[in-house]
Amino acid sequence: MLPLLDRELLRANPKPFIGYSDNTNLLLTLWNLGIVGYHGASVMVELGRPGAMHPATAESLRAALFTRASTSCARSR
Repeated sequence: MLPLLDRELLRANPKPFIGYSDNTNLLLTLWNLGIVGYHGASVMVELGRPGAMHPATAESLRAALFTRASTSCARSR
């Protein structure tokens, strides 16, 4: 898949990317293009949790996507 990516198109239209595991190679490619990527947050495990996201997940995702400040992840209890 990576050889088929239009790198110039990605650079011209950057979007944050969230993924993990099988997406690690894509995250590295995007990083080399200067595009922000986040390693983590599985849709079904983290975001599709019954009821609501864990508060720590919601807080860190909100901080990553909607702030410019440097953040760190707190351990869940």
